[in-house]
Amino acid sequence: MIGTKILKPLNSETEKQYTELANWCNSNQCIIKDFEDYYIVTKPDPVQENEVDILRFRREQECFPIINRGQFWYDSLTFDQKQELSQWYQTWLNVTNTKQAPKKPEWLEGKASDTLNNPIWI
Repeated sequence: MIGTKILKPLNSETEKQYTELANWCNSNQCIIKDFEDYYIVTKPDPVQENEVDILRFRREQECFPIINRGQFWYDSLTFDQKQELSQWYQTWLNVTNTKQAPKKPEWLEGKASDTLNNPIWI
């Protein structure tokens, strides 16, 4: 089954084949890689998988605390900041495909930790 190729786009026959291959992959620690014109069954690359795990961890630590700040914080941003933040977030969501962590917008540098390290007491 390793090396089996299924051409795109899927039709009723190839969709059934894809499902059977997916089930086989789940039982045999294999994956189906998605290329532009086809899918192919292969063994996962442990180095690549480790790299992706590291990027997921970085996304969780660097991106999600900022993105999940809440509406009050979002309301204080300018239109341009919201646009830049949205693009930065989308790039983080795609990091497992691109393998490239995005650079944090300059206006965010240091702000996440400033509030944590220097809380404002009222």
